[in-house]
Amino acid sequence: MRMPPRNSSRRFTEGRSTMTPHTRSVAVAAIALWAVSGCATDSDEARQDPAEFESAALMALVTNLRPEAHWIGDEDRFWMKQETGDGARFVVVDAASGEQEPAFDHAGLAESLADAGLEEVDADNLPITALGLEGDGLLVTTASGVFACSADATECAKDESPPPSSAERASPDGTRTAFIRDANLWVRDLDSGEGKQLTTDGEDGFAYGHLGFELNRIQRRRSGESAPIVSVNWSPDGRYLAAMRVDLRAVPVRSYIKEHLPPDLPFTAIHLDRVLVPGEKTAPAREITVIDTETGRIVRADVDPARLQDFAPFHFSSNVLWWSSDAELFFVTADHGGQTYGIAAMDLDTGTVRTLVEESETHFYAFSARDYHRPNFHVTADGSEALWYSQRSGAGHLYLYDARTGELKNQVTEGGVVFDVIRVDDAAREVYFTAGGREDGRNPYFAHLYRAPFEGGDAELLTPEDAAHEFFRYALGVRIGFGSLSKFSPSGDYFVDVFSTLEQPPTMVIRDRDGNLVAEVLRADASRLRETGWQPPERFVVKAADGETDLYGALFKPLDFDPARKYAVVDQTYPGPQIDSGPHTFLDNFAAITTRDAQATAQAGFVVVTVDGRGTTRRDRDFRYAFSGTEDLFGAADHKAAIENLAVDRPYMDTSRVGITGASFGGYGSLRAALLFPGFFDVVVSHVGPHEYLHSVTSGISVERFFGVPGSDRDVHELTSNIAIIDRLEADLMLVYGEIDENVPFRAGMAIFDALMKADKDFTSYVVPDANHGGAAAHPYIVKRQRRFFEEHLGGPVP
Repeated sequence: MRMPPRNSSRRFTEGRSTMTPHTRSVAVAAIALWAVSGCATDSDEARQDPAEFESAALMALVTNLRPEAHWIGDEDRFWMKQETGDGARFVVVDAASGEQEPAFDHAGLAESLADAGLEEVDADNLPITALGLEGDGLLVTTASGVFACSADATECAKDESPPPSSAERASPDGTRTAFIRDANLWVRDLDSGEGKQLTTDGEDGFAYGHLGFELNRIQRRRSGESAPIVSVNWSPDGRYLAAMRVDLRAVPVRSYIKEHLPPDLPFTAIHLDRVLVPGEKTAPAREITVIDTETGRIVRADVDPARLQDFAPFHFSSNVLWWSSDAELFFVTADHGGQTYGIAAMDLDTGTVRTLVEESETHFYAFSARDYHRPNFHVTADGSEALWYSQRSGAGHLYLYDARTGELKNQVTEGGVVFDVIRVDDAAREVYFTAGGREDGRNPYFAHLYRAPFEGGDAELLTPEDAAHEFFRYALGVRIGFGSLSKFSPSGDYFVDVFSTLEQPPTMVIRDRDGNLVAEVLRADASRLRETGWQPPERFVVKAADGETDLYGALFKPLDFDPARKYAVVDQTYPGPQIDSGPHTFLDNFAAITTRDAQATAQAGFVVVTVDGRGTTRRDRDFRYAFSGTEDLFGAADHKAAIENLAVDRPYMDTSRVGITGASFGGYGSLRAALLFPGFFDVVVSHVGPHEYLHSVTSGISVERFFGVPGSDRDVHELTSNIAIIDRLEADLMLVYGEIDENVPFRAGMAIFDALMKADKDFTSYVVPDANHGGAAAHPYIVKRQRRFFEEHLGGPVP
């Protein structure tokens, strides 16, 4: 039975510390020594050190946990690194036959690399990070540099040429590069070195190659790297350059981030930039320019800047463009706040822009099953047809449009939810896509690959195993650090399929385009992991707060788990509405946003819960928008309901002792849960959370998109502010921020500290020196303090 809310002394004598809390606002240099009370048992004394079960340590025990195929040029062959347990070997695999052979003579290459100056070279564990196998030789990339080697690996020489720069964009044929000089666009011929200026109207605040949002300023300053060139893309034939720029001249230069302890300077480094925040008087204007590099002719797109908002600039920057043989450029459009999306076509001769398709959503428009993925749009090479993604039927599906008239032809897919468009064969008029929920009795988050004809009808299942099949289409690689590897061969005749579950380690196979199995390439080996006593978490399905919707998640338990005892519960959460974060693959046991070090936390004597509540992605429309416009935007009610419903037939879950933790949106969501449900979430560890969004840094995405444009009908900034209701806080609270976080700058930490002090609330805080957005929560010092904080305030297992 649920215990009644405790009074402000927060004393609990059975399994919980009896300390009365006092203010613990401390810097990282300070440490509090905690004592955990409770009924110690022999099991408690014998429990293995939780640090031994942190994710990095467990992943190191699995061989070939992350197999990757790298296609070689235009061939249907790929190279890959295969771990052997004692080291690794590099092989080349023929996709047509599945035959494998060594990529080179490992012993010979080790000797040649050593002769070329590479130190500590082991033939059984070569320090290769990338391989170039095109042409007559080998191009070997290591952390110490690039080496050009002969095909037989008998000779190597260090390549002293400068590495490719992110400040330049190479043409498709590799003969020229585009770059920025003095805010303008230039092109350089690589053979002659001659540069040619293409534009003359760029200026500070309205420069080419810059979008006004960047997450690696500090890294660039320290390394001396030039600013990357973004939103500049070549046409496939290399004749045209398409560029988008943003007018920030009206945005004031602001102090954005400070490095108090820069490793290369004896003083504080201050970063100034024209940084946008929600509530700017006007959304920044953007324009699209196309330059004919042969003639120098410049054409501006006649498009309303109000249609180049939300994710549209990022899709442009990530080369989500389609150049048709009819001399048109197709691009994605979106309004401020992301309610209306479309595909527009620009006439390359006149700059005239026409709308192919446009659709609006009451909330924010879902252009893909996950926001950070490439939009599920496509225009055929001849510009005659287009695929469009919409939730108009109640779930995300593909629709076919006539790209010349804008007329809807037909719905292409139905059943379940389409996740990602993986490949489109224009000639065959077929689309390959991943989807979930189409196969009866299977986890709806398991991605399967399908093929469907443009005219619709039954889609063909190409990956039959009841498992999560890994196919990704991250569109924002240059923006937020994600990357992707094509699973299809250059010819499109074969694809690599890696599949797994929480219980089953990855298997890599090759299939032909019809889904027929060609060969098994490898299986990951988790035997060393299992020797530790590790067991996969318990998968569960539980009802949401509405009593009807199924939620999927996992329970992590300590190795010495005893169902006769009572365990405090820790919810590891990331409820951001742009993705889902629950574990479904074997790698997700350790590396999903919500499972990092989950087993280590469990090993400290807790039951750890991770669940995707309503409001997250890869489910139907109603699921995705369930909490939009409410004070519970991130669905804390579902997390509370999931824990309570799980405990009905799991009496070992002590719902009178519940903790919650998360980072970023999870940092916000964890504190939000405790403020909306005081007395249920007893302990909060919130990492790098922006606890109010009206004054947070914005790229035009993830803020207005979810919280509404300030002053609009969808504006919920005040309604969802943690600072506005901080007086509701009853939970023990630990806050963590990174000193050089460019995503959630430390100003967000100062804002919540200020609110807590004004409300006279007790809290513990840490600011991690020289830590970025991901580094604060992952810092070893913080990892230990988080476990101790839960141990002190929740207590261990009790009889």
